[in-house]
Order: sequence, then structure tokens, then C-alpha cells
Amino acid sequence: MNFRRSPPPSLNASKITSKFVSIYSKLFLGFSPNQIYPHQDQDRFFSDLLDLKVDRPYLEGELNKLSKETCLGKLKPFLSALFKVCTKHIREARNEDIRKLNAIETGYIVISCVLSKSMTGWETMEVLAGSVAQSDTVFSGFTGVLDTIIGDPEAPRTVRHKVLQLALMYMCRSSQLSTGAYFLRRDFFSSVASLATAPETEEYTFEGILFLAILANYHKSDAAKLNPYLKRIRETTDGDFMRKLCWASNFALESSIKAYQDLADDATPPTLTSSLGSVITRLRPDRALSFMSMGQPRENFKGLPIEASVVLLPIYEFLRPNPLFITVFLEDLVSPPPPITEGVNTETSSWWYWRQVPPVKAYEALICSQTIRFLDFALCTSESYLPSPRAVHEFIYELVRSSSVLKKQQELLNFLEPPFNRPAVELSLEFLAHIMITTDFYREKISEMGAGIGNAKDAMKTVADDIEANGIHGARDMRDAIPPTRSQNVLDFGPLACADVLALIP
Repeated sequence: MNFRRSPPPSLNASKITSKFVSIYSKLFLGFSPNQIYPHQDQDRFFSDLLDLKVDRPYLEGELNKLSKETCLGKLKPFLSALFKVCTKHIREARNEDIRKLNAIETGYIVISCVLSKSMTGWETMEVLAGSVAQSDTVFSGFTGVLDTIIGDPEAPRTVRHKVLQLALMYMCRSSQLSTGAYFLRRDFFSSVASLATAPETEEYTFEGILFLAILANYHKSDAAKLNPYLKRIRETTDGDFMRKLCWASNFALESSIKAYQDLADDATPPTLTSSLGSVITRLRPDRALSFMSMGQPRENFKGLPIEASVVLLPIYEFLRPNPLFITVFLEDLVSPPPPITEGVNTETSSWWYWRQVPPVKAYEALICSQTIRFLDFALCTSESYLPSPRAVHEFIYELVRSSSVLKKQQELLNFLEPPFNRPAVELSLEFLAHIMITTDFYREKISEMGAGIGNAKDAMKTVADDIEANGIHGARDMRDAIPPTRSQNVLDFGPLACADVLALIP
């Protein structure tokens, strides 16, 4: 029997119940500020509430318990009032006032939890703004204060950093919701550039360039001409900012590169494949990372690349449209600044990494899909671009020889789930089926002639004789075909990029 004396229940309660928890617990039950403190107006109530130390685990826990219906129902007045008062104190409270930082943290928690409930754009407006009718005023004020603080050189660096994280989280959580359009009305590009190029805040460049990249990808396919960040990226001539972008990218990718180096010896980077046969061979799942040692179990790489590799997204966004950035980027490689860590040429490693290592989490299956589509296009047009009949025969033979590898790609493509674009996957499966019609036909011909695939000379002769007599079996007329584009792949990568960004910020 346990005879240890337990403290009185009242003492236990006093230890675990703070004023913060006491007030919020009543708010989550549906009590209004007036019911909790009848003799205090709502502005004073929330002002005093923001004066209290934020209990983040408690607040996140309670908000995460709420259903979407509860947020849109009985707790909508409380949630919208809290969001508005946080925006007000972020804007109006003095920098030394603790309520400013508490308002930023509280607003971060509220927005993050609300946006994680799979709401539509109008539902988000209802919960945070109070109604769709008020959304323009509320969200314009919200984005306005974020833009002002991020670009304010007089604001404390901690405040600017936390506000930047708040903005970045909002865009990642909201994905392509209509509320993200309010961020396109502001020029966050100038604010982020000023933050990145200032010595006291340059360490936040990483989050700043990710924020710009996410903004540039907002409704990218159907509103490219309307997205001002694509225009700013294309037209900017701020060389100092571009150099900071390169510096931050190198710094972030160093840890990504090291993660690979810890698992495999990458002292001798491979050259680009010189034949289509090698390309097909690399479709094998166990060769997806074939620049690495084949002795390493593939499971060792399942956690790679690490989330910091998402920094490749802003590099991609700047490299494509901005010729000046290309110049700055190459200068940075040729004449690197002092290394971030001794003994590591980060610039060279980052360039090699970017060219050779596709982000495995997002792109391994997409590379398979694109390669299948490329091979089908190459097959149907081979007689128009290959230099000789013998080259055509060799190409078809390579396809036949690798048919078992190609067949295995169907399983990989069928395994894909959202956020990948399912119609594009189904189209790739169709292309794969067409390739297999051709390869199966010639494999059967080789078998009929008694030649084995391994007997290259006899197999090649069988393929060549049939092609010369009948043309390529199964080849389609591709004169009017439109080569596949990568625009949808960029959109497919967007949710994955946002997920990696969210994993990197608190």
C-alpha cells in the first residue's frame, strides 16, 4: 500500500493553471470577453491578454482540437477578434512593448492552426476576417503591416525575422487559396531585398528568398502575367541581393551535400550519360541515385535530400528569366567568397549538387515520367533526327534490351499519389504502353529467329532487317505533337516545397 502523502488538490491546480490558460480555456468554451470580465471593454481585454507570456503548447493544442465547423460556427467571433487584435498590436505596439512580440507569436499560432484545417478561401476569410465583406480591409491591413516591418531598417532584427517567418508560414499554409492574392498587392520583393543586404539581418536571407519563391509560384500557370513577383525576379538588377541569394543557397546546401557525403563517396562526380541505353538503365529504382556507390542500400537515402534543399527553388526561379543573375551566379562559382566552412568548396559542390541530384522526395518519380515521355517522342521521331539507319537500329535494340527495366516503371508510376498530377501520370502510362508495343514486337522477332538478346550481333541484324523491310513497328506520326512542358511539374512541386519550408520554421 502506498502511504505517501499527496498534496492538496488546490495546490496541484495552482501549479498547472496559469492566468493565460484560465482565460483561454473560457474563450474556447465560447465565453465572450464581456462574460469573462464584465467591467472591461474588448480592446482592453485582448490588450491585457497579449501582455501575458504565450503558452504555445497549450494554445496550439487547443486550436488543433477545434473542428472546421467549430471555427466557422460558435468560435468564429473569438478567432476573428483575436486575429484582428494581433494585427493591430503588431502594427501599433512599440518595438520594446512585449505585446508586439506576443501578438506576432499568437497570430502565427492562430493562422497556422486555422489554415491547417483544409478550408476554402472564403471560409478562411470568414474565420480570420469575420466575414467575406470585411476581408479586403482586414487582409490588406495584415499584409501591409508585414511588408512595412520586414523592410523597416529601424525595427529590431528579432521583430523583422519573426514577421518574415509569419509571412512565409502564411503563404505556405494557404497554398493557392484566394487569400494569398493579398500578398501580390504588396511589394515584398523590395522589403526582402533590403533585409537580405543589410549586415545586421543578412542571416535571414534564406527565409527571405524562399518567401519570394513561394510568392512567385502563386497561381503560376494561369496568372503568370499578373504575378508581380515573376516580373520583379525577371527585371531586378540588384547585384548585391543576388550575391546574398547565392551565399544563402550555398550555406543551406552545404548541409544537404554533407548528408550525401556522409553516406557515399562522391569524390568523383559522374559525367552526363552518353547514350540512351544509360538513360534507360538509370530508370531502375536501385539506380535512381546512380552517381553514388551501388553498395549502399537504397533505404539509407530515403530521408534525402533534407528539407534545406528546397533552396533550389529560388535559384531555379532566378536562373530562368534573369540574365544578370546567371552572370552573378557563374561569377560566384568561378571566384567564390571565403568558404563558409574550412576545407569545403561550397560553391563548386552546390553547382554539382544542383546539376546532378534531383530532389528525391519530389522528383524521382517525375523524372521517370518525363523520361518515358521523352523516350516515346524519341522513338516516334527517330528516323528524322538520328544520323544513319544503323543508329536507328541501335536505338531500337537498346530499347528492346532494356524492356524489362521499362516494364518496372509502370509500378512506380501507378504508386504516385497527390500532390502529383494524376492526368499527367496516366498520360505517361499511355506512352509507356506504346513503347512496350514496339519492344515486345521486336523481342518476339528476335526469339523467332533463334537469336538471344545477349547475342548483340544476331539480335541487331534481326531488328535491322525488319525495320528496313517494314519500318519501325508501332511508330506514330508525331508531326503535330506538342512536346511536353514542365509547367505542371512545377505546380506539382509547389505543395512539396511548402511542406519542406514549414519543416524548417518553428
